[in-house]
Parts: sequence; C-alpha cells; structure tokens
Amino acid sequence: METERGIVTWLKNPDRLVSVDEILPNWAAQTISVSIDRPQQHAAPIELLGRIRRAWGTRLKRSASPEGFAGEPCPWDPPCARDIFFNEQFRFSPSHGLPKPYVFSMDVERHRLDIRLTLFGAGIDYAYAAREALVEALRSGVSWEEHERPVDHSVANAEILTCRMAPQLPDEISPDCTRLRISFLTPLKLRGADPADQPSTLVARMARRTENMLRWMGCGLEAEWAHYSQAWKALDYHIADEGRELVQQTSRRQRKSYEVEATRLTLEVEGNLAPLIPFLACAQTCNVGGMADAGFGRFRLQQGRD
Repeated sequence: METERGIVTWLKNPDRLVSVDEILPNWAAQTISVSIDRPQQHAAPIELLGRIRRAWGTRLKRSASPEGFAGEPCPWDPPCARDIFFNEQFRFSPSHGLPKPYVFSMDVERHRLDIRLTLFGAGIDYAYAAREALVEALRSGVSWEEHERPVDHSVANAEILTCRMAPQLPDEISPDCTRLRISFLTPLKLRGADPADQPSTLVARMARRTENMLRWMGCGLEAEWAHYSQAWKALDYHIADEGRELVQQTSRRQRKSYEVEATRLTLEVEGNLAPLIPFLACAQTCNVGGMADAGFGRFRLQQGRD
C-alpha cells in the first residue's frame, strides 16, 4: 500500500479545531504585489490572469521535483512549490476537492497593471519561490494578446506585503450590520444551483470555501451547520443578474482553447448577517466558485442600500 504523504496527512488531520468566532483570528494570508507597464494591447483582464497563472506554473516547474514537474505528487518533504500550488492534495468526495492555497487578482490602471498573488496558510512558506516565478513569467512568459508570442516586458515593482491575519471589513460595515451588497468584480463560475434562482447557495459556497481553506492554516472548523444553513436561508436577497459571458481560456496541456461560461452578479442581502460575517470576510480574500485561483469569483463587500 502506498504511504500517504506528510502534507496530505497534515491537511486531513488539522492541528486544532476552531469555532466560527475563531475563524478570523486564525486566518492567514499574504499578498505578492507586482506592477508592470501596461501593454498597449492586451486581452481582457480575466483572460489575461489565466495566461499569467499558466506562465507562472511553467516557471515553477524549473525548481520542481521530477514528479512535480510531471504533474504527479511530489515526494519531497516539504513538497516543491509546483506541487503545493498546482496539484490537488486530496478530495473530500468525488466532486469536491481541497482548494489550492492561492488566488490571482489584477487591477488595470491607465499606464500599468497591478497584479496580486495572495497566498494562504502553508502556501505563505513558498512566498519567495512564488514571487521569483511570477516575476520571471511576467518578464518573458506571457502572451498579452491572442496568438501573440511572449515578449520581454519590464517589471516595475515586486514586493511581498506584510502577512495579514483577520481579514478587514470596510469601515462602513459593522459586525452586526443587517444590510450588505456583494458586488462581483470578476465573472463568477458555478456548477449546480443557479444563484439567480437560489441566491442563498452563494453564501453557502462562501462558507464552505472558507472552511476548506482553513485546512491550509492547520485548522478544522467545528460548526453547527444546520444553524448556519438556517441563517443564510433566512436572509432576504435581491439579485441583479448582469448577464452571462463566455471567457476564453487556454489549456497548455491539451494545447487548445476553450470557453468558460460565467456570470456577473450584484447581490443585495438583508437580515441577521452577524453569524455569517466571518465566512463573508474570509471569502472576500479567497474568491468563490470555480477557477477561483485564476481570478474568477472575486467580490467586494459594501454597505447595503437603505
């Protein structure tokens, strides 16, 4: 019988159990921020993030174990960065796997692109390797337009920001607020229930993603899920479906392009939000839905309208 790797055993058996009230003090995230001169022509931001992520993964292969290079579980202890960031460590069920401990995001300014790579929990241990690979990728590994060959590009700034515990809510939002607006900044990719028909499932996904990401922080969540399920189902929702869109993506492994169907939403929520604030605050840092690591499902919490 094959011996289970140490990283998998650790992720399956958390060091400690925490309550929902203890989520925020135990949450650990660190952001790598890189600024580059904005190309004159470039793909849509969400498509560009997918290309940046692929180029980053290619650069991580250079320091990977032979197994990690091939996309197989890395036998090193600790594992190589490629394994941590690109291999699924285990699955809770046939359709439900542990999330990878990072997300990409980007803001487009007039003359520059601000690209951020946020690492979670044990992923923070690989911050320097992640930054070096990202800078290399941005300098010479990204095709900024469709079918364009990668070209050399200057990197204006690359810094690892201070590690942050306890995600911060906007000053305008109090822990006992009763109205929130959830505005999606990037397309949302979901399977299963349509949030336009069942908006409470979106909050449920945020809670589950927070629970699963906590594993990378050595924590398991001890929660009465029936209580929290009742809490998000009891909220009043008003959803403005801003329409569906097709996002172009490229599979380097299969050497072909494909389209991802996604939607953009703005959600107004009213009711007893206090029990759910830890889930919402953490999910705001790690996105929600499919392909969250590649920048999909990024949202902002704002004070709801009266």
